[in-house]
Amino acid sequence: MYIVSFGTADGVYDSYIERLGRSCDAVGLRHDLEIIPAATRRVACLQKPDFILRKLRQHQQPVVWLDADAIVAKSFSLPETGWDIGLAPNTRWWRRGANPTSAFVVAVAPTEKGEQFIESWRYLCANAELTAVLDHKRLTWTREMRKDMYTEINLHKFIPGTIIRDFGRKKQARI
Repeated sequence: MYIVSFGTADGVYDSYIERLGRSCDAVGLRHDLEIIPAATRRVACLQKPDFILRKLRQHQQPVVWLDADAIVAKSFSLPETGWDIGLAPNTRWWRRGANPTSAFVVAVAPTEKGEQFIESWRYLCANAELTAVLDHKRLTWTREMRKDMYTEINLHKFIPGTIIRDFGRKKQARI
């Protein structure tokens, strides 16, 4: 398993990605993190599924996307088999109606159905003209489109208390 992510070269998210790497090293998790050219939030968010798919194909083992501003507080593992996609409930409970899951953590198994799910999400994100929404809503649409076509696990059952999103910010949350 690899933790994967990118940060934009903007003086903020590039430092977050370095911090994420240090947190992975501290708990012994392998990671593949990159700094990409500076981009707007919208452009960067919509690149997420393409990056995840590229890393999944590169490593041929499960990958776990974490937003660059997250940290890993302790080591974790995922089931060896029996799943294609792993998602966690939206940490902002009041938003769960519109976005039941959050795109800040996405696990993908190296399965055909896992790749197909990410391909669908990538398609929706590559067509920015569809709407002004970002990756979270497009992830929700992908779940709706691919319902019953893949096996999803609730990451909260496997990684409780291990990941802190938006670390050091007012909206910080632990899953």
